[in-house]
Amino acid sequence: MDQIGQTKLERSRKQRTKAAARRRFLYAALITVLVLTAAALLIENFFVVRELRVVSTSPFYTADQVRAATGLEIGQNMFSFSEKEIRSDMLRKLSYFSDVRLKKIFPSILEISFEEIPGTLYMEVAGATYILGPDFYVIAKALPVELEITPRAYLITRRVMRCVVGEPIVFEDDTQLETLEQVYRVLERYGEAENMTFIDIQNKFKITLCYADRWDIQLGDAMDMEYKTRMLLQVLKEYTAEDGGTIDLSEVTRAIVKQNQNLGS
Repeated sequence: MDQIGQTKLERSRKQRTKAAARRRFLYAALITVLVLTAAALLIENFFVVRELRVVSTSPFYTADQVRAATGLEIGQNMFSFSEKEIRSDMLRKLSYFSDVRLKKIFPSILEISFEEIPGTLYMEVAGATYILGPDFYVIAKALPVELEITPRAYLITRRVMRCVVGEPIVFEDDTQLETLEQVYRVLERYGEAENMTFIDIQNKFKITLCYADRWDIQLGDAMDMEYKTRMLLQVLKEYTAEDGGTIDLSEVTRAIVKQNQNLGS
């Protein structure tokens, strides 16, 4: 074969190679488009919310109220929302919740679980009842029935300057909050806060507690609260659940117990 023939043959081979490469590219592009289209259709029509499954129970909210607080609708795409944003929104709407957990169970279930703020304190301000969270934020304006659901101590204070749901409680006298912190944190640490019927901090030098609606406890001031609490628990071990009276811890070094006194006197 002469030089011209070889050149034509080589050119023809290159053309066939390029044509095959173009075909492979077109086939690959077509397959990619088909795959992406199928994936998009699958995501749009298959990965959609078909169930909002509430796995925790609440005495304050029904399952329907919890579902409504998500802001989601059945049929909504599973990839169209942020769990973080929904969690934040739910905590704002459902003030008794301390935490919310959202779990996507593919292809079509959103599982909702939560924890509620434990029993803390409630107080009356301008004729209304408000519940405080562990951080002394106002978490809700409560109805009497809500106070029966979770044990909470009644907080007695002097004048309140500001009481707004979602904000910290503000007293006219800032030292009242300091006193409350000193007293409540120790009771909480020893697991006794929920056993208190009331906490009276109107006078920071004559703090009064009521334990289980049976014992009036005179603390004096909030100094040595840790020691006073341990002493109180030691005293209570010596009595039965039916006993009651007054326990004076104000002298710190000893507890003066008067049994069978009228509570609240």
